Amino acid sequence: MTTTRPHGDTEARATGLDATIQDGLAWVAEHRKPLGIAAAVLLLLGVAAAGVYESRRSARAETAAELAAIEADLAAGLGGSRQDALPAEPANADQARRAREAALSRMETFAAEHSGPLGRDARLRAAQLEADLAQLDAADARLQALVGELPDSDPRKGQALRLRGWVLEELDRPQEAATLYEQGAQLESYPARALLWIAASQVHTRLGDPTAALRALDRAIALQTDLGRSPQILRERAFLEAAIDVQSTAADPPPTD
Repeated sequence: MTTTRPHGDTEARATGLDATIQDGLAWVAEHRKPLGIAAAVLLLLGVAAAGVYESRRSARAETAAELAAIEADLAAGLGGSRQDALPAEPANADQARRAREAALSRMETFAAEHSGPLGRDARLRAAQLEADLAQLDAADARLQALVGELPDSDPRKGQALRLRGWVLEELDRPQEAATLYEQGAQLESYPARALLWIAASQVHTRLGDPTAALRALDRAIALQTDLGRSPQILRERAFLEAAIDVQSTAADPPPTD
């Protein structure tokens, strides 16, 4: 007598799974042609997407190389090596002027043709060249527009504020320059914030406001504590504290008998 083993839940589930697989295979066999077309379409889409990505990456590399070539030609025009990041100023002032004017023209063309980070780099660099060429009003206008467009998260904004502050100092607008330095010093995206506080402090000192100057200097020290050990910074703090004492004494009314 043969004993039949009872079917448990596991076996029942396996049987159901087998049936599902079989049904699925049958559906695939019946729809082989449509599935093949769909797979081909997906493959082509994947290839196209990869091609677009590679094309864009290649275009970005070419654009960056174009911008780098302008800088290299400027370095060579100033009499240095094309690899020099900071070429020395040539003795011939006309040579320097011509090299910068040529670079400025190319930077302006590049900025007009390209948006995005590299375009913003070109606009900032064009403003620097204008400042070097003493085209201060043009540099100020360019930087003002750039600062208005850049988000606080972009380190270029701090660079633009620092450069515009210098331009305004050259234009004899020191109070505005100090405001811009302090604005840039509060941007966490800009790594040289302490330098901007120092620049603001120096402007306040020249304006005869030692209280504002000391406040800005202490902000710089708070950001970069090793500045507090610098002999130059310590001398500056002592000078400002003494100036504040003098102003305070001068402001006190004379004693009455």
